[in-house]
Amino acid sequence: SNPSIYDCLDVFTASETLSEASYICINCTQARGDGEIARTQARKRVMVKECPETLTIHLKRFAATGRGFQKVGKHVKIPLQLDMAPYTIPSFGKVEEKPEPILYSLSGIVVHSGGMGGGHYVAYTRRDSDSWFYFSDRHFKDVRESSVLNAQAYVCFYKRVW
Repeated sequence: SNPSIYDCLDVFTASETLSEASYICINCTQARGDGEIARTQARKRVMVKECPETLTIHLKRFAATGRGFQKVGKHVKIPLQLDMAPYTIPSFGKVEEKPEPILYSLSGIVVHSGGMGGGHYVAYTRRDSDSWFYFSDRHFKDVRESSVLNAQAYVCFYKRVW
């Protein structure tokens, strides 16, 4: 099954254990009292501190391989509505509380066709609540919402719903 933006955000904000004994713990060093620096294993997690009015999500579409870089062609499901609350600092550690939603509405995407050596970019933008435009260089046309959702997004733009 194809991943969604939510799956990507889950991976991006997942807690990560740093290499063993890589973190100097000041409190542990002071507690030891022998002057030796205490190293410990640490965890880190990337979270969003403040959500902007316009949220830009850049999907990683190129991956390092043994022979250089390769384009990642997997389709990522793009939701029309996105809730960023689970990925923000205020919700961190509050398992028992359901955070207030921080809602966004998809307003546009950029799609890259081609490979590492070159390619072409096109854009889809929302005109109003239920109509979309497709743009490619000097050409544009009305498209269905399904065309947008089936496109292989490279960059997604969301507007905050207040």
